[in-house]
Amino acid sequence: MKNSILILLFISLTHIVFSQDISSKSLDREEGIVDFNVIEHVPIYKGCDKKSTNSALKKCMSDAVNKHVLNYFNANIGDGLGLQDFKVKIYSQFTIDIDGTVTNIKIRGPHPKIEKEARRVINLIPTFTQPGMQLGKPVKVTFSLPITFNIKNKKKTNLSSENSAKDLDSFPIHKRCDESLGLNSQRECTTQKIVDFIKMSVNMELADKLFPLEKSTKFQLDFIIDKKGKIKDITAKAHHKVMAAEAIRVAKRLPKLKAPGFKNGKPVEVPISVLMTIYF
Repeated sequence: MKNSILILLFISLTHIVFSQDISSKSLDREEGIVDFNVIEHVPIYKGCDKKSTNSALKKCMSDAVNKHVLNYFNANIGDGLGLQDFKVKIYSQFTIDIDGTVTNIKIRGPHPKIEKEARRVINLIPTFTQPGMQLGKPVKVTFSLPITFNIKNKKKTNLSSENSAKDLDSFPIHKRCDESLGLNSQRECTTQKIVDFIKMSVNMELADKLFPLEKSTKFQLDFIIDKKGKIKDITAKAHHKVMAAEAIRVAKRLPKLKAPGFKNGKPVEVPISVLMTIYF
């Protein structure tokens, strides 16, 4: 089966197209909310220096959201959608509420599954440390985010666990995945939850120190989910042995799964291999 790989295309260093003006294609805006372009004091994203100028904070926030989407967007989301190779764009818009939370997410894309993935990623944006301010008062702020990407069909996948799943009755189930899902959906859900956990747990400061001239690094994790749903026999390959050790440290903290894999009605060990990129 051919697998569609979503390759995010980005402009300049960050590669994601950020634009608050998407003209006639803009999603409907709620009245009484200040636009990101004209807000006097933008919402402050975690890690941005609140003492910076408004323009610097705008850039910091845009770069941070950019990196967040790049980190968490599932690059295999086009798998099995029947979409041919072409460039597409997801139009998204969300509101940063006066308590700093992301709300009122609106998505328009070429397929419901892709829209769902974009919504999932935006929902993972952390709470802002300070809301937008207008005329000295906290206000809601809209932020528009077009994400441009290519769908390119390939025969090879980065997840060798797909091959392992072919003969299974059911794939190992993460505690936040539905056991009633079909085999492929079980594999996709569990693998994505594992990837999310690893990306949220890796020491980004360590990665930045190891690769000071880079903005990203790749590593491969291989492990087995045993008959009790536990992770064992973890190995890692990376561009630096310290990064490989960090990947193993994080993988060891993966929680026990809700259920192991089953074959012919009996629990079995399932090998997993994940090749992933982290951005820092």
